[in-house]
Parts: sequence; structure tokens; C-alpha cells
Amino acid sequence: MSSSSGQDIIECAERLRARVGPDLHDRVAEAVYARAAEIAGRVVRRTESRRAEWGLLADRILTSRWLGFPIMLLLLGGVLWLTIAGANVPSELLYGGVF
Repeated sequence: MSSSSGQDIIECAERLRARVGPDLHDRVAEAVYARAAEIAGRVVRRTESRRAEWGLLADRILTSRWLGFPIMLLLLGGVLWLTIAGANVPSELLYGGVF
């Protein structure tokens, strides 16, 4: 392959890239996901149940911007408190059982 043909290929690739635009990868990925959603919509059957509704509600609450962080911080604080306060319980049980 000569250097001029290599340069021709590069110039052709640059022209094609300019023609399709910078968001080609985004458009391809979007089309793939849209097609997958279409296929899944025709194939998957959904049954609505009370358990699923509660799960979706809990998911919406725990992953929301305004409630998710405070709830997770409260849970982390509760685990930390339980770890510190509850560390003496097994020690006291062992001490009471041995002595």
C-alpha cells in the first residue's frame, strides 16, 4: 500500500465522518435500545401485583434525589450506632456465660 493511497483512505474517512456527524454512536445506541424495547414490549407479559407496586414505590422513594440521600444516611447512622452500642452485648453474654 503506498502512502498516497493511505492518505486517500484517511481523507475519505474524514469526509464520511463529517457527513454522518459527531453523534453517530449515540444515534446507533439509541436505535438499538429502541428496537430492544419494541421487541421486549411484544414478548414480555407483565402482571401487576400489590407486591410489585410496593417494590416500585420503595424503589422510587429510595432512589429519589431528595429522600434517597437522607434515608441512606439514616440507615448508615443506624448501622454505625448498632455497631458501637451493640458491640458490648456479645461480650456481656460471653462474660456472663463464662464467669
